Amino acid sequence: AAKRGKRVLVHVKVDTGMGRLGVAPDKAEELIANVTTLEHLSVDGLYTHYSSAEEDRDFSATQRERFESIVLKLRRKNFLPPQIHANNSAALLHEPRSIYNVIRPGLLVYGIVPPGIGRAKLLLY
Repeated sequence: AAKRGKRVLVHVKVDTGMGRLGVAPDKAEELIANVTTLEHLSVDGLYTHYSSAEEDRDFSATQRERFESIVLKLRRKNFLPPQIHANNSAALLHEPRSIYNVIRPGLLVYGIVPPGIGRAKLLLY
């Protein structure tokens, strides 16, 4: 971005339990503050990814609470990126309390209901 003289919009991923990519929840505010000081980057989004929304409701609730805590802290400081997202297809169906202003449907786009808890109930509708 700097070489081309451009400003790049970025989304910061918070690892609330997937264990794959993202900043630790306790480091998210610091990372976002640091990114905002960079001339060629602009934080446009904040997100997380559920590890097993279709199978583990308790852990999904824990992930939602971790993410919501960060969202609330950033909102209080008047720095909440415009795009907030957490839900993939399974979370859209099984963890609807974490629908923000963007969702990332995957399997549902193809008409495939993710396997796991609630599948039989969902197919009845």
